[in-house]
Amino acid sequence: MSRALIIKIVASLVLVGGAVTLLAMSGSESSALYKHVDEVVSKPDQYEGKLLKVHGHIVPGTIQKPIVDQQVHYSFDLEWNGSVISISQIGGEFPDTAKDGTEVVATGKLVGPAQFKSTELSAKCASKYKQGEGGRM
Repeated sequence: MSRALIIKIVASLVLVGGAVTLLAMSGSESSALYKHVDEVVSKPDQYEGKLLKVHGHIVPGTIQKPIVDQQVHYSFDLEWNGSVISISQIGGEFPDTAKDGTEVVATGKLVGPAQFKSTELSAKCASKYKQGEGGRM
């Protein structure tokens, strides 16, 4: 084997290895683990610090939106199968459809056993998906 061929092979392996490493380390929102509140609460050590999408219902009476330093600090409790986790988010969007009892998916990271720091919230609006009269949607 010639020296030029060996250099080309090594350079190719380094480039491919770098690309694979970069892809594996990218923390895109699409790579977030999708879990329900009860799964996260039952094994907090397994999920702490990882990017998650946590699904549950807003516990009635827990939504708070105080303004601190000219930013809205959202907080509420999220419940699923009897397990509860506290969600907090500074700034960003709070969906208009997010009300007591609404199904919500919060994207972010677990920062304590039952404490979740959200970066994005999305809410379902059940009334949009209920069947209308006569079996129509």
